[in-house]
Amino acid sequence: REAIKKKKNKKKKTERGQQKNKIFTVLFTSGSTGTPKGVPMLSHQWNERDMNTYPSRDALVAMSHMPLSHITDRHHVYVTLFNGGRVGVVYDSEKLMETIQLVRPTILFGAPAVFDMVRDIYRDMCMASPEESEESRQKRFRHFCGGRLKLFVSGGAALDSQTREFLQKCFRVPEVIDGYGSTETGNIAIGGKIRKGVDLKTLDVPELNMFSTD
Repeated sequence: REAIKKKKNKKKKTERGQQKNKIFTVLFTSGSTGTPKGVPMLSHQWNERDMNTYPSRDALVAMSHMPLSHITDRHHVYVTLFNGGRVGVVYDSEKLMETIQLVRPTILFGAPAVFDMVRDIYRDMCMASPEESEESRQKRFRHFCGGRLKLFVSGGAALDSQTREFLQKCFRVPEVIDGYGSTETGNIAIGGKIRKGVDLKTLDVPELNMFSTD
């Protein structure tokens, strides 16, 4: 019996190991590390490292407004569903704000350009109603954006400091989360902190006059 039990346990471990090394999904990369290509993501890479728990117990409603073939939106959609949330799909990027008003998301994920656009819309509102108090205007704008936004996640490039300050002040959120990573590696840093399990190494790039000793 003991030998049979050990054999079964060994088989289970082998099966788990095989599952971990199975291709979970294939993502598209535009070629920052070479020519455009499909990047296979293994099960353990995606499930153990990239599935995050959102820091909120409120209803989770997200927006999918970027190409699902890329890691940013694919990851955002999967993590939202992983946390028991719902996702509203934007079929026309020009109707993003219109869809936000319909879906009323609680989280907005996007590139800095998306948040710059939100800030610019608010500025237009300020110019249209100069006599309105800032508190009243901000309340009206929060309602214009669905009235439930509580979390902002920016990625792909550095977020403008004025845009960050606007989002925090207008929507009354303590911080705007910055994400950094690549298709080939997945998440590297969140909120300016290197993720657990990520190893860093600096390399010399002589053609750009950049050296690890700088």
